[in-house]
Amino acid sequence: PLTKRQIYYHNPTLFRTQRNIDHLLDSLAATFRLTRQDLGICAAGKGLVYGEVYIDGAYFGGEGGGLIPPSFAPESVVLAADVRSVLLVEKETIFRALSSLRSGIVQEGLVMLCGKGYPDLNTRRLLLLLWEKKGVERVATLVDFDPDGVDIAATYKFGSTLLAHERVAVCGVVVIGVLSQDLASLITLATAGGGGVVITTLTPRDRKKALALLTRPWMATTPSWKVEIQRMLFWGIKCEVEV
Repeated sequence: PLTKRQIYYHNPTLFRTQRNIDHLLDSLAATFRLTRQDLGICAAGKGLVYGEVYIDGAYFGGEGGGLIPPSFAPESVVLAADVRSVLLVEKETIFRALSSLRSGIVQEGLVMLCGKGYPDLNTRRLLLLLWEKKGVERVATLVDFDPDGVDIAATYKFGSTLLAHERVAVCGVVVIGVLSQDLASLITLATAGGGGVVITTLTPRDRKKALALLTRPWMATTPSWKVEIQRMLFWGIKCEVEV
């Protein structure tokens, strides 16, 4: 397989920018009703995986896990017998912090994936494989309490508009945090002048994105997500996982 970056460097004068390559490849795949994988094209490694899992013979339960290989065969992915859950983490900092608690992760029969923000196609493809073919029964996301956090969770659960032809959505995804109910104590502390409590106000861009999310077709199928966005807008705040 070739990475998109390798294709760009075949003729950077012609292609001019990496964005042009991305657009052309996705258009070609959609036109021919194929996936990038069908075309022998993959993105450079971005997503991270940690837990009792082997991919192409490499073990990812060591310190800090590792990058998801840019290309892998389904039969090369092997889970430990007791792994039944996947935790999707928005940020690498949280992924590193949780992976340092190795014994707890292993004892819970858990594999962690991190897309470093909005997940790339390869991370989503691995998640779909684990969900459909490898015995995973539960998939939870840990994202910021802000419009982007909701959108990242939705990318895993419903897919993205641009890459709809790839069909890598995982319907079983649920959000376990950060939720509005988690902020009650923080808001009380902030109101009381508690030191070190960081509650950030929504920016105009955040409000615009939140309102756009409320119009998405999938919003009607996730009423609890709708409530979370409405509370963000009503309270006018957002909060990161780290807080």
